[in-house]
Amino acid sequence: MKKSAFIFFVCFIYSLSLSAQTSGGTGFIGVNFDNLFSIRQGTLTGGYFFTDNFALGLNTNIGLGLRPNGDGVDGSDLNLGAGIFGRYHFPSNNNDFRVFGEVEFGLNRNYFDNNSNWSGFEYSSAGFGLLYFISSDFSLEASTRLRLANFDDNVRLYLGNLDFGLKYYFGN
Repeated sequence: MKKSAFIFFVCFIYSLSLSAQTSGGTGFIGVNFDNLFSIRQGTLTGGYFFTDNFALGLNTNIGLGLRPNGDGVDGSDLNLGAGIFGRYHFPSNNNDFRVFGEVEFGLNRNYFDNNSNWSGFEYSSAGFGLLYFISSDFSLEASTRLRLANFDDNVRLYLGNLDFGLKYYFGN
């Protein structure tokens, strides 16, 4: 009997520590990879839970890509950007898995070597994702989003990149 009570107590404390990672006062840092099937861009991210399940944070985008043209490579591009985001983790009975919604606003700058100039655009996005706590301090996540980008008054809609990431949680 004492052994079962001890095991129950340890499991209960462990589950509390996992759910505490989205409580107010917790911070996180991490990395995401844009579109796992053709990785071109990585995002360094950091945020802070101001209240339970709600975080605000910053993203920095860094990307490098080669553009094929059928006969070889047409050129390369460099992508740098930054954005702010808000994220809400929906409450769940399962502390290991969480569904979240996220909105982001930011600026990107691209350099294309075949025309030697920088171009830029503003963007806004909304999406959702699923994260899994692999321990009390780390989570894996997958997300997708709908993004509107404004290229010199030419608005484009992007849908459905599948991003993957790893986050480290600290504090509280």
